[in-house]
Amino acid sequence: MDVLSFMSLCLSIWNGIGLGDLAEGQTITPSGNVTVTEGNRLQFNCTSSGSSIIVVLIDGITVTDPNFLEGVMIPDGIAFTLNPLAAEHNGRRIRCNFLNGVMGPSDDIILSVEFSPVVIPNVTGASIVEGMTFSSPLTITGNPSPTILNSDVVITKDGVTLKDQRFAVVIESGNATSGVTFQNLKRSDQGSYEIGITTSVGTGVVIVNLDIYCKIIACNN
Repeated sequence: MDVLSFMSLCLSIWNGIGLGDLAEGQTITPSGNVTVTEGNRLQFNCTSSGSSIIVVLIDGITVTDPNFLEGVMIPDGIAFTLNPLAAEHNGRRIRCNFLNGVMGPSDDIILSVEFSPVVIPNVTGASIVEGMTFSSPLTITGNPSPTILNSDVVITKDGVTLKDQRFAVVIESGNATSGVTFQNLKRSDQGSYEIGITTSVGTGVVIVNLDIYCKIIACNN
């Protein structure tokens, strides 16, 4: 639906009633805290106890993007669909409103968007002398707040899962602040490492790049 069609849909609900009649109450169904997993859509109905022009606001800003918000007329209102939601929509407030800005009583939707872990290392790459250790704290966020076990972590290099105990992500009692440690590095360890952390919602991935240099006293190319 393009912008003109969307606005026509909103305007078609207005039956020429005066501004005094536009201050009728509106409802949004469902309302309150609503949980949606990232990538999914949210469907809700906006209805009015009087004829009115219905628009949707997110955090007080009118939504006009027809690719994000779609609407279909129903008795006394519009059935709306917000297309795939992302982590950035977590905590946003959705409400119905009158196109002319007259505020009526309305329930709100408070979005809780569940999203995969976001893994943020303090260091994403380093140049290391062979035999040394690379380490970096990791901050792991998500919704719901992740509780991570060591079994939830997979480290791969060139598509191969590493079982070598020299390569580890240390999870401290499920705390979301942990660390990655690569010990006793060899020149053959040079390359890109993918660290994947999985929760019930999905998998978060971070890439760490390492350049491994030989010791000055013995360098064989």
